[in-house]
Amino acid sequence: MADIFELKNMAKTAVSENDLGNVAETFNLILQNSSEALPEDNEFFTKVREALKLVREYKKLSREIETAESRRASQAKRLEDLKEELEFIKYRLAIFIEKADKKDHRGRSNFNGFLILVFAIDGIAVALWGAWTLWFTVAIVVIAAILYFTNKITNKRDLKKMIASTEKRVAEFDAELEAKKNEREKILSEYNKKADEIISMVS
Repeated sequence: MADIFELKNMAKTAVSENDLGNVAETFNLILQNSSEALPEDNEFFTKVREALKLVREYKKLSREIETAESRRASQAKRLEDLKEELEFIKYRLAIFIEKADKKDHRGRSNFNGFLILVFAIDGIAVALWGAWTLWFTVAIVVIAAILYFTNKITNKRDLKKMIASTEKRVAEFDAELEAKKNEREKILSEYNKKADEIISMVS
């Protein structure tokens, strides 16, 4: 067994440095030498054992907090992506028209050219086969509009559900993190008291 004074000095140095990783190693080493402790030294080893338990709890909570923070960040990113997708769906038609309406190198609109071509073809079709082709074109446009808006409403509804679910998950992570951080602070406070008690015992 190592000399008790040496062990006490090790404990004092470890808690004074306030490095919990080093403290845990030192406390483990001290406790390995506690089997042949004299009765008057039992209180010292008990305090070291209690402090080591607090250090382990603190480190375990710190790992859990890191994991929760990583998961929260992932959910927050997903939430941001879903909101961006919802914004895109809201203005998809306007964005499409804006992109399609870009001017070519001669300053002419591609979209306007496309509309002129459609009307020209439709005009020729009406002249060749009669007015029913005009109604056929109108029906296609109406069906396309119905499908577009139905799809838009469905997508918006589904996205809003996903956003609400993800916001709830982020809020749960926030609550979990706050509780774990408060618990960790409480453990750290208890450890600091034990550390002060150990220092007072070995001084």
